[in-house]
Amino acid sequence: MVACSGFIIVSGLVLVYDPSRTRLAQVALAIQIPYISSPLLVCKLISGAGLYTVLSLQPIEGFTLFAGNIWIRFQLGGYYSLAILEEHPLGIGVNWVALLLFMLLRHSLRAASPHALPAAPGPRSLNQ
Repeated sequence: MVACSGFIIVSGLVLVYDPSRTRLAQVALAIQIPYISSPLLVCKLISGAGLYTVLSLQPIEGFTLFAGNIWIRFQLGGYYSLAILEEHPLGIGVNWVALLLFMLLRHSLRAASPHALPAAPGPRSLNQ
């Protein structure tokens, strides 16, 4: 998981150095969006901030019951959890901070896209 944290830091530095190079930042945000918990696999990654909502029939350690079977947790800093074949409750969720940042980055790319600008007039023929 140290490699994931390093990748996230490098992707941010690349984005700051050259704002047109967004692919790494998109991947770094995308890997922070899902929360997966099951007896087979637990996968969760946060770098910076995370606001998770998780749907689970059982309590999840560190989460607060929000409504019904929906659990919520806010975290600052870096955190990861990866477990294989351990006893964990079944749950699936979303990191809303990472999802929002991912969507804003994608939106900014579309807004800056040359397709979003009016087409420039083409070269004129000498016969006109």
